[in-house]
Amino acid sequence: MSYQAEALAQKIVSGDCKTVLYGGGKTGKQAYTFLKSNEIPVYAFCDSNPALWGHELIDQTVCIRLEELLQIRQEAVFIITAAHRYYNDIIRRLESCEGVNYIIWEDFSGSIAAKRWIYGTDKIYNYATKKAAIYTCITNGYDRFEEQKIAMPDCDYFVISDRAVKCSRGTENIHIDEVMPDNIKNPRLQNRYCKMHGHTIFKDYEYSIYLDGNVLILQDISGYLDLAGESGVAFYKHEVRDCIYDEGIAVMFLNKADPRQIKMQLREYADSGMPARYGLLYGGAIFRNHKRILGNQIMENWWKEYVKWPTRDQLSLMYVLWSMGIGTLDIGIVGEGKNRLQDNKMFWSEHFAL
Repeated sequence: MSYQAEALAQKIVSGDCKTVLYGGGKTGKQAYTFLKSNEIPVYAFCDSNPALWGHELIDQTVCIRLEELLQIRQEAVFIITAAHRYYNDIIRRLESCEGVNYIIWEDFSGSIAAKRWIYGTDKIYNYATKKAAIYTCITNGYDRFEEQKIAMPDCDYFVISDRAVKCSRGTENIHIDEVMPDNIKNPRLQNRYCKMHGHTIFKDYEYSIYLDGNVLILQDISGYLDLAGESGVAFYKHEVRDCIYDEGIAVMFLNKADPRQIKMQLREYADSGMPARYGLLYGGAIFRNHKRILGNQIMENWWKEYVKWPTRDQLSLMYVLWSMGIGTLDIGIVGEGKNRLQDNKMFWSEHFAL
């Protein structure tokens, strides 16, 4: 089912539109009775048969000709409830009218929105639907928490933090002590543990999306999860460099890590045979499929290497991939390799530190 059909079904069950049943015959009346029994209001009937226009068909609900209903087209959603043999004609007629929203009965009754409304639970989702945990982790006052404002189907939002974070009912606040092994006390290590362990922290979800605290979602990004593919993970490419040795120089130049550790780390990687220009990924957004064992193993190995060299995690990530025989062509690349800052689905602000 398309996202648009699901969105229209949601409008119908929530009463955010005027629901019109296109088809005033037996099927239409059955649909009316079913909707009414589930407390879904129907505004009017519509039908191609002029003999029905202006007449009450059931419970004082009138059949109105399409031309009159077009006056409320911005508020209305049509459900096609006629016999199947009339579907194509009705669809052609509705699509000839600009700005008309419609859904066939089978798509409405088969929607997640309808099932959740009818059965009185929001726990229903399609087996093939992405059930994803979208989360960020903020420790030691690094980054201000800004709640995501874009709601995506079958996605839940979380913020993990070492202090109370004010958020609405749309985001769950998890204290870091609830998910952190007892032996990890350093705030930076705690942050990286959460970043790299979405598959264990959110083990009840099929997918997870980790975002740094400075990232704001502007449009639906759930489709990026498809890019994880067989590897189980997807990243943006680094927007400037494609080499960990170049990145090491930049990190030292900008004083973002201890130069002695950076040199020791990259010297060890070079001695192991890690080549230059192997690629460089941006670690501030991670898209994961928890069902892929390879992706989970990448995360575990990345964590172990980062604990060994707690400098910049993009350096250890590339070494882990190389040591596992995985190149950037073997994992998902978001945005077809374009600059992440050019992605109009997300906004990246500057990091903030207390």
